[in-house]
Amino acid sequence: MFFFRSKVPDYATDSYIRGIQLALDCKNLGESVFIKDSVAIAFYYGYRHENIKNAIPPKTVLFIHMGHHSTTCFLVKYQSVFIFAWLSL
Repeated sequence: MFFFRSKVPDYATDSYIRGIQLALDCKNLGESVFIKDSVAIAFYYGYRHENIKNAIPPKTVLFIHMGHHSTTCFLVKYQSVFIFAWLSL
């Protein structure tokens, strides 16, 4: 049993993604997660750049993705998130 993580182009429709999922299910290849290109790029950029991880004030980044089929532009706002954990003993 495998677990697939795959990115799909932004122009891919829901029926296209469901078709791929059905093909994987028919062959019993395992679970799969599909994310759009723009989301994958934004996550990767936020993960790899230290100046984004603790963004105070929030930083907005413009991404221009020039693909084979289309060109997309998208804005992502990075801000730091503080998580407070209360311990009760």
